[in-house]
Amino acid sequence: MPYMAPEQLQGKPRPASDQYALGIIVYEWLCGERPFNGAYWEIVSQHLSTLPPPFKKDLKIPPEVEQVVMTALAKDPHHRFASIQAFANALVQTCQPKPPIGTTLLTYRGHIGGANSVAWSPDGRFIASGSSDGTVQIWDVTTGATILIYEGHSSSVEAVAWSPDSRHIASAGEDGAVHVWDAATGNLLLIYQGHSSRVNAVVWSHRGTRIASASDDETVQIWAPFNGRILFTCHNTENTKDPDGYETDDPVRDVTWSPDDSDIAYASNYRGVQVYNTTTGIITRISSDSVDRISWSPDSKSIACNGHYYESDEDGSSYPAYPIIEVLDAVTRHTHITYEGHIYDEFFNSVMAVAWSPDAIHIASGDLKGRVQIWNAMTGDVLLTYSGHSDVVLAVTWSPDGSRITSTSRDRTVQVWELPQETIFSLIAVIPKRPMQWLGPLMVDVLPLVLAIVQCRCGMLLQEPLCSPMEDIIPLRKR
Repeated sequence: MPYMAPEQLQGKPRPASDQYALGIIVYEWLCGERPFNGAYWEIVSQHLSTLPPPFKKDLKIPPEVEQVVMTALAKDPHHRFASIQAFANALVQTCQPKPPIGTTLLTYRGHIGGANSVAWSPDGRFIASGSSDGTVQIWDVTTGATILIYEGHSSSVEAVAWSPDSRHIASAGEDGAVHVWDAATGNLLLIYQGHSSRVNAVVWSHRGTRIASASDDETVQIWAPFNGRILFTCHNTENTKDPDGYETDDPVRDVTWSPDDSDIAYASNYRGVQVYNTTTGIITRISSDSVDRISWSPDSKSIACNGHYYESDEDGSSYPAYPIIEVLDAVTRHTHITYEGHIYDEFFNSVMAVAWSPDAIHIASGDLKGRVQIWNAMTGDVLLTYSGHSDVVLAVTWSPDGSRITSTSRDRTVQVWELPQETIFSLIAVIPKRPMQWLGPLMVDVLPLVLAIVQCRCGMLLQEPLCSPMEDIIPLRKR
């Protein structure tokens, strides 16, 4: 009875009734429960007059798949698919396999110089890339079509950032100036000239009310984006010494806001990672290693930063021997994990870019050898190594929905590529076991199709052998 079509409950079964029953099964597989539940007469009433509940958003099932299932569950049999085969074909079409993990989806070649920086618009529609050719280029994520080219800088653009509302861009570089401009028109709104040397990083606060910029002049400056009023300057100039004990300059290489905008963390070669609290003005040093890339996790719990283990020559001088990435607890400052995945057979390498996934589970890191690795931030397990670039990877960023990554390189390209997904329908662990005898011979042809669809979409494999029409459906196991 839980799988019976409305017309069958009214004593008027027809071939389309089997399609409705199969739709209930697919709904249950994908959502983990049947659409209609309750006492006997409650279920009968729901089959006759209540629309199936929509799929829960946290299942992340594509709307096209949901629409196919809902068509099969139409109350009027004339509004369903013409046949079960048509239903299966529609499911197959909407469940085509995703590109293999790490597959390049688009390569943007609009720059004539190295692509130094990249930022994905918060609305997910556009990418802005800055280059040593002195331009910032905005282009369509799907087609790669160039939308706008900003040419206001006099030399290489090292940093680019979108405002949280996707309306404005801040860009900076070797000319020492930060430009704030309209992303739709390219009209310049403000030139911030508080720095005396190259600006290496620029980032908007999450509320869009402040900008932090990091520079070779050994400062991080926090200022208002639309009038340039400086709010605070973090100086990095006192008693700076290199690993061999000699006094030296210590340019600030990178800066990041905490998710609640209460703190900024910034990185430099010799002072490591420092955190400035915007309320108290207190600066705390949390890492002493050489660091030039830093990223605060979206859940606010951790900070990821690159660095090196140092070794000594025979004369006692120090040199960076091999690269590491540390994941630090943002509260206790303790190291969660030290990631050494960028240590290859080659003698020297360096991590050039670090970025958290939107769900704060994975980290993307790019290196001097032109490779990007995706790895679990808690375990260090590597999901993939992307090798689409032919030169140094200079920046990486995730799409707002966490489904893709964009990486830039000295090879003058910006590449958009597919990300690993441990599961697509994250809440499906097993297919519930249900006797299938009542579907009869129809299941001989239809069940393998449906199981293949679930396999395709979930990234899982069925245990062998496939069940027969008289057997229960057996659980899935991960690939």
